[in-house]
Amino acid sequence: MNYGLFHQWVLDRVDELVEMGVSRREANHLMTALELGAIADEARNRAERQFLLDYERTDAKVMAERHRKSEAWVRKRARKARQLVATPVAG
Repeated sequence: MNYGLFHQWVLDRVDELVEMGVSRREANHLMTALELGAIADEARNRAERQFLLDYERTDAKVMAERHRKSEAWVRKRARKARQLVATPVAG
């Protein structure tokens, strides 16, 4: 994610909300919550993608040792990560 570009997008949405009659204070509050949530989600997705990449490059045994967990935990997390990771939409 390009955080600078995203932040500018957020600021533009604040201005649009103000133009629609929302107070700048409330628009800033709403869009800050959106921005922080989106950044946190992107970071989680990036971590899950990295976990999957590491898992595919090694195996459950290596990952279990690395994370000090069982191989079953690693396989379960890999399955869950595949389901949770957002798939970017081309466009």
